[in-house]
Amino acid sequence: MRFTAVGLPAGILVHVTAFVTAGGGFLLAILYADLLHDVQVLGHRGRELPDTVLGSISGFYRRVTISARPLNRLVVVVMIEVLGSIGVQIARGDHPRWVAWASLPLAGAPIALAGLRTFPAAVQLGGRTTQDFPLLPRLTVTGIRGGGAFSVVPSVCTVDVDVRLTPTFAASDAEAVASGAQRPDTRR
Repeated sequence: MRFTAVGLPAGILVHVTAFVTAGGGFLLAILYADLLHDVQVLGHRGRELPDTVLGSISGFYRRVTISARPLNRLVVVVMIEVLGSIGVQIARGDHPRWVAWASLPLAGAPIALAGLRTFPAAVQLGGRTTQDFPLLPRLTVTGIRGGGAFSVVPSVCTVDVDVRLTPTFAASDAEAVASGAQRPDTRR
């Protein structure tokens, strides 16, 4: 029997089903997306989160848990299928047997944690904005004025914008968006 550099029999990955490997990769991608949003709280430990941070995280979880139905059910199906595939490997007695037995708690513990704690908390957090304030922030252009004659490029143009503020999109956020949009023409 040939062995790899780490002492495992050569071809061990052949015995791991493609579905278990793909399912593990899928679940790692979901974890990565979660961590991208959850890392926003690191600078605010021990304090109440600012509305912008809470709104960003809440919006992400609303999109992936509430708004994504029925596609969000795919995550549940993949988790169940991964555990089922590991069970099939154990039942078949795939060699080496320890790989399947080790995979069961390595996949089962995070899947159980996700189902019992993480997903319900994400649904609650995702529902925060829609329950507290059902409308999303919105900027609406209500008027554009400029020039004194038809088909003449004006030297000055004024744009009126109405802004819908929400608990997660304050006046300071609207001012930041508006000031970023102002670009005076420098061509002369």
